[in-house]
Amino acid sequence: MASRCSTAPCITTVELYEALKTGLISMDSTMRSNLGVGLPIDVLVVRTGTSARPTSIIASKPASPITTTCARAWSAALRAAHQNIPRPPYKLEKNGKP
Repeated sequence: MASRCSTAPCITTVELYEALKTGLISMDSTMRSNLGVGLPIDVLVVRTGTSARPTSIIASKPASPITTTCARAWSAALRAAHQNIPRPPYKLEKNGKP
């Protein structure tokens, strides 16, 4: 990701596939926290400088490789992050209260 932020507004450029990956991760997290959101996910790509004509369309359905790969990798990354965060710095007393 490149960033040119010497003055406002900040302009950031992101590679297309990184943006797609971030969007899929966001949708995976949203589906886990909101049962009203689910598959399929339709993604429409319109490249800069085109006349708003889509250059590609991705439809991820349940059990599709793009959906399952992203969900599994994101779950594993979240588990690893959770395990790497230190325990809170307090101890519980014998009665179970801090």
